[in-house]
Amino acid sequence: MKNRRLILNVLVASSVVMAMLFLFQTNIFAFAWHLRHGFHREFNGIRFAVPLFYQEAQGSTLNEFSIIANPSPIHKKHAFITVSFPPWTTDKPLRPMSPEDAGRIGMTLAGERDARFGNRAGKCVEYTQNRMALDGQERPSGLQPIWITCRFGEVDVDFDGSRNAVPEFYFLMESANEVKN
Repeated sequence: MKNRRLILNVLVASSVVMAMLFLFQTNIFAFAWHLRHGFHREFNGIRFAVPLFYQEAQGSTLNEFSIIANPSPIHKKHAFITVSFPPWTTDKPLRPMSPEDAGRIGMTLAGERDARFGNRAGKCVEYTQNRMALDGQERPSGLQPIWITCRFGEVDVDFDGSRNAVPEFYFLMESANEVKN
């Protein structure tokens, strides 16, 4: 009787673990990141809110950090967001690429918009990526690849991912707050 109960408990626990691995896949690593760091990241004197399914990417350097979200059955969004503090500053406004230049790298200008990085105003330029699906099927509009580049004076922010993750990108930028020492 005890052996049957033990076997049943092991089977139930194994089934739960397998279901979680299937549903969350690599998002489990993002949950582990949030357990260690909470739902924010402080970098270069600025605190950012990091959405639940995102984690810091391994390639972050001294003057930039990146977060990534991988798609899973539960979270059908893909995003790679990089915040850069380049060693140079520029007063030049962000301008979109010419249609010819964008076309050469497989992009089409989708639009421009004003945006906020905490209390800083800036501009973002959005491009759709003209990627052909290898299986010949059209992607749902929410999963269409998009690239966004933004400038806020001495801060550049880039997004590469699916269209359905764009609201989280703008949320991350708006959530930026200067950390007071």
